[in-house]
Amino acid sequence: MSDKEVKITIEPDGKIIEAGRGETFRSALSRSGYFFPQNCGGKAQCGHCRIEFEDPQPKILPREIELLGAESRLRLACLRRVNQDTVIRLPAVLEWSGDKTITDFAVAGSNTAGYGIAVDLGTTLVALYLADLSKGAIMAQTSFLNPQVHYGGDVMTRLEQAKSEDQRKILTDIVHRALEESINTLLVRTGVPGDKIRRTFISGNTAMTHLLLGRGGEGLERAPFRSPLEGNGILNLDSTWIGLDSDCLCEICPVIRGFIGGDTTAAIVAAGLDQNSGNRLLIDLGTNGEIVLSVGGKLWATSTAAGPAFEGVGMHDGMPALKGAIEGLSETGEPFVIGGGEPLGFCGSGYISAMAYILNTRIMNPTGLLEKNAANERVWSPLQSSKSSPAVYQ
Repeated sequence: MSDKEVKITIEPDGKIIEAGRGETFRSALSRSGYFFPQNCGGKAQCGHCRIEFEDPQPKILPREIELLGAESRLRLACLRRVNQDTVIRLPAVLEWSGDKTITDFAVAGSNTAGYGIAVDLGTTLVALYLADLSKGAIMAQTSFLNPQVHYGGDVMTRLEQAKSEDQRKILTDIVHRALEESINTLLVRTGVPGDKIRRTFISGNTAMTHLLLGRGGEGLERAPFRSPLEGNGILNLDSTWIGLDSDCLCEICPVIRGFIGGDTTAAIVAAGLDQNSGNRLLIDLGTNGEIVLSVGGKLWATSTAAGPAFEGVGMHDGMPALKGAIEGLSETGEPFVIGGGEPLGFCGSGYISAMAYILNTRIMNPTGLLEKNAANERVWSPLQSSKSSPAVYQ
């Protein structure tokens, strides 16, 4: 270790990572595989990159008081820089490290037609399916957290990051590596040789497609939100970028228009909206949500940022539906916490449940008016005895 590097000890497991002197804790932790559920891309706006220093605690900063409260022992990793060997603790929310789970698999047999892989490249979650092309059957599936979430929970934040050529390369490389690792996991578990993968098809929204191809957000950063990929039909990706044989045909679903991307194209085909003349409505409620209306054989589509509304973005104690999130409340106001243990914040369903509870108990009236009028005042918490517990604020 050089003089320019220092050590960060992460409790309670005692893991030690190295950081450059002057580097932010956020940067050092992300390089070592610790990902925060950030929605601001490290701009100290969401308050989710929380770490706790072993005593003595550094003095809390004004921005940390705004986001975490004056009594909080937590600090923001995006604001804190590593200047000496340090011991920190990470909240349980950091346990979402993108574990890959094989939910089902079958062992490969003889197959002259070969195998194919389908990828749903979501803003938050990525899902892969390995198919036997001779039988038209799914052999195995797996999913993992999109590692780009560390650079922003929504597509606009990531596209902002991608304005930098270096950051754009990082965003592209990390998703390529994650896909390669997951594909290898599928192949190992099923016994399928890599050179037997004949075709791979990837669907993703427009922003994810741009970043997969190593492009920035050209045309997507401001109205009228037009992508240069529109009208290009099925796109091609170099299969070796994701660890597959060069003979494997790797295709990407075509972008329709703006943020209505290849994932919507795939959904339209899967739901048969292009083959039906009736009146039908398709809703893809993801981080980037799309709605497609089919009337008399004609299609109308639109998109909006749906996920942040369900992930507590902009809320004082908001967070995604991860371990430690309050996902709902009982009739008496007791919190149901994902994974058990102490609550760390509210996910979207938890906020909806909390609003219902404080409405039923008349803490809030039907117009949305709370009993306390002071701005930023703590109104109610399922754990009123704890000043640091997640709460509803005016």
